[in-house]
Amino acid sequence: MCDKCKDGVHLKIGKDHKILNINDIGKQEDTIIFSEVKCDDHSNQACCLYCNTCNKFICPKCITTKVHNGHELIEEEDYNKGKVELKPKQKSEIKLEISKVYTTDLTNIHFIAVCSDGSMWMGDNVRSKLQHVKLRENRTEVITSLNTQIYGMAKTHSNNILVTTDETKLKLINTMTGEITDSRYDVKPLYPISVHVTSDHRVIIGANHVEELLPITRQGVVIVMDQEGKQLKEYEHVNHKKQLFRCVSEIGSPDTTFLDSKDFALSKSGTIYIGCVSVSDSPDITKANLYELNFSGF
Repeated sequence: MCDKCKDGVHLKIGKDHKILNINDIGKQEDTIIFSEVKCDDHSNQACCLYCNTCNKFICPKCITTKVHNGHELIEEEDYNKGKVELKPKQKSEIKLEISKVYTTDLTNIHFIAVCSDGSMWMGDNVRSKLQHVKLRENRTEVITSLNTQIYGMAKTHSNNILVTTDETKLKLINTMTGEITDSRYDVKPLYPISVHVTSDHRVIIGANHVEELLPITRQGVVIVMDQEGKQLKEYEHVNHKKQLFRCVSEIGSPDTTFLDSKDFALSKSGTIYIGCVSVSDSPDITKANLYELNFSGF
């Protein structure tokens, strides 16, 4: 922590707080019980290991994401006995490598959501196509194909898919049956565009005041809801005056150098999938590719 936090917070309101220099962690006489340490990245999880590479405690969920692959992980007994020399946090080089390329039946891949069984839902907003697919050797096999216009997609923790359409209420796709029903998330009188589900089950929705979704002059609003559809927060203006957002068409979508990247998704195993469409001078612009990437160094 910085001096401001130490003097203004921990020493003022936390008289029982014990402050240690980061270089002295592991050298103190007090034993740290890992199960009593809450994970920084997964607040509902207790820690089980210490990552000496990242200089932080991690939980079982951190391990399953493969973020700490190849890192030096220390168990509780060795940590408290000081058997391992604790290292200061170092910056690691982030590496991304394309491992597989799949040809799809879509012209564009604007949205991707990966299911726990390895299958995924992909949406083509231009052609109003929504597909549930399985990954084969170098192509996608279509399980279900629906003709429906969507503007945003996100996977819920129950493994179903939330989508935004031209209605005020978000739709819910049952990934087992393919049935589309109304969800409990309604932003009326606004119109939802983008949607994202957080690790603590909150649903973040980007919405507009007007039904016309394309004009760039629209006003944007970000709404946070709980798992039951109750609105928790709304972000639109700063101090009720200055507008925060002009457009909330996407929540977290990257670009690549040579590809027209439309959306990306992270699977349960930690694999990154990026949906693309061939550039205009490509000999084949009718089939969008899905790229599978391995990563390290995060």
